[in-house]
Order: sequence, then structure tokens, then C-alpha cells
Amino acid sequence: MHTYRGTPGTEVAYLLRVLLNRIGLTPDSDQLRIIASSASLESDTSGLEYLERFFCRDRSRFRVIGGAPYIEPPNRVATAMLAGLELMGWSAPLRLRPHEGQNGVSIVMRSEANQVKITRVGIDLGKSAFHVHAVGRDGKVVIEKRFTRRALVRFLGEVEPCVVGLEACGGAHHWAWVLRDLGHDARLMSPQFVKPYVKSNKNDFRDAEAICEAVSRPSMRFVPVKSVAQQDLQHLHRVRSQAVSQRTALANQTRSFLLEYGIVIAKGVGHLRRGLPEVLEDADNGLSGSMREMLAELGEEIRRFDERVERFNTRIREVSRNTPACRRLESIPGIGPQVSTALVAAVGDGSDFRNGRELAAWVGVVPRQHSTGGRTVLLGISKRGDRYLRSLLIHGARAA
Repeated sequence: MHTYRGTPGTEVAYLLRVLLNRIGLTPDSDQLRIIASSASLESDTSGLEYLERFFCRDRSRFRVIGGAPYIEPPNRVATAMLAGLELMGWSAPLRLRPHEGQNGVSIVMRSEANQVKITRVGIDLGKSAFHVHAVGRDGKVVIEKRFTRRALVRFLGEVEPCVVGLEACGGAHHWAWVLRDLGHDARLMSPQFVKPYVKSNKNDFRDAEAICEAVSRPSMRFVPVKSVAQQDLQHLHRVRSQAVSQRTALANQTRSFLLEYGIVIAKGVGHLRRGLPEVLEDADNGLSGSMREMLAELGEEIRRFDERVERFNTRIREVSRNTPACRRLESIPGIGPQVSTALVAAVGDGSDFRNGRELAAWVGVVPRQHSTGGRTVLLGISKRGDRYLRSLLIHGARAA
């Protein structure tokens, strides 16, 4: 039999158990012998664990036999046949010869022998499972397979340098760095631009096929691959933004608590910093002792957030001083260290944009267009792209 994963595997395992029940056997019966094949099984602990769950049999009773491509030594007839096939442009089939594995049902695996040169690859990324769709120069499918993380790196290292398409999602930059280190041309695309190429129903292999097709389009808009320094700087901004949001949420919660006791403090963290000590010192405002203690703890927590945000600001100013691109941007009115470092983290040196109009459209500060019939209709700003960067630019423009 052939073992499957996912829903087909569940159905096969269920049918096997029904069959054993009909003939009066159990998975541990000595009369039962299982010979199975798999296209994606590794002979490690995870593979044996999968076999144990699939067959409900102790993993120590399994023996994995790996596979390798094998061509029989040519004789006179075989040589003539191979020569004829070669003249006709066919590839002779490979015979698989099982060889012994170290740990012991028997699994026959086939190695990835590339009979056709791969020119384009589409990868549907995941956390531990990756679906690959690769085509040759003629556009025909060469490989369509599911890989583990380790097996994918090994496979990409064996493929000659080619164009590899990825959706811009979590972990995409890591894989872009890995692919470029292996010599491939890694290109990231927004998922909304890949979606139109998905045929019929959606599944992981169809997504990989759509990515492979979309990356070949001459008019496709690709996402710039950030460097490690850009990623570090962008994550610094993300953590600072999260700390500011948590501080704002805590301040609003404190103000709402005080409002329940008839004490009103104006909106804003600055008003709360100045007003909370006065509230705690006022003995006639009706606050109980336990409530005063809790408000003092909330005030102390807000001060810790202030210190944390200030540490992030210091690091951002330091990066700004040491980055020439940031210093040039700060010569523009309304742009300071926060805006300049956020802009550099997002676009790098800006070489991916032909002009400032393209950058403005990418950030989403240009009018959204909905024109038809030769009549131009412009709406409000499109608000596409990075919301955090757009908000910093708007606040900077207001300050100027």
C-alpha cells in the first residue's frame, strides 16, 4: 500500500482498521505483515512517530528502507533501445533499487533526479510544510511536491540557480535571504497580486502553481527584499509602537477607574502624569485605601512604560545619527529621527522606485482613482501600504 498524509491518509488508515477488524486481526498481530511506500517520509524520529500513529503499531517494529535511482548495466539490446529513445527525444525510465536503512513496515523512497532543467519555482510557504511547483523552460511541470523545512533547503541547494517566487508573508524575508545565498533570484509578491492566478478551487499546490505563474509576469510588482539591518530597525519601531499602545491603553483604563469615583482627568498621558499625584494626595476625594494603592501601582507601571519608550527613542536617535540616508531625510522640514529611520527601514535607499510619485502611491498618500468611460474620478487618499509609516509622515507634515 501507499501511505498518504492529510485527509486521504485518514481514509486509508480507517479502511485498514476496518479490514483488520473483518478478518479478526489487530495491528499487533504476528500474522500481519505490512509493506508500504511513501514519497515524503524521513527515516528519523518524526517519520517513525508518523508510522506508529498511522498503523497503530509500535515504532520499534518498523524498518525504513531508503531508495536510490538505479539503472541496470547496459547490454547490447538495452544499449540499442536507449540509443533509439535518445534519438526520439525521450528519457529512459529510472529503476528504483531499494537499499537497507538503519532502523527498521519497509518504505521505498525515490530521490529527486532532475531530468529537465528547472527555470522557475513557486513556493507556498508555511511553518513546517512547504509546497513547491517547479516548471522547465517550456513551462511544463517538472516537480510538484510537499517538502519539510530541512528537505526544502536541501532541494533548493541541488537546483541550478533560477527564479523563485514567494508570497510576501511571515518568514518570506528569511527564505529570500536563504535563496539568494544559494544563488537563486528570489522575488516577493503581494498575495493580492497572486490571487488572480489561482485556478478553480484553492489548495496549497494550486497556490504554489499560482505563485510560479505570477512571478513570470513582466508587469508584476515585486516587494523589495529587506536587508537584515532594515528588518532589525523595523522591528525596533514595531516594539516601540507596541509599548506606546500599551501605555495608552493603561492610561485610558486608569482614567476610566477615576471617572467611576467622580474624578475627571483630561485625555492624554501627559494630563494623567500631572493629575494622578494630585488625586492620590487629596484625602477628601472619596477614594478608599485599596483603590489608592492600586492607582499608585498603575501610575508606577505607566512610568515604567515611559522609561521603556524613552530607551527605544534613544536607540532610534543613535541609528539616525549613524545612517547617512537618515541625516539627508532629516533636512526636510517635518522629518525627524523617527520618520527618517522608519522610512529607511521600509524602502532602504529607495532604488526600487522610479520617482517620488511612485513612493507616495506605495505609501498610500495619493488619491484613489475610480475612473470609467473617459471620466476621471479621484477620491480620498488610498491608504494603501504601511499604515504606521503613513501616520508618521502625516504627523510630520502637520508639525511642519
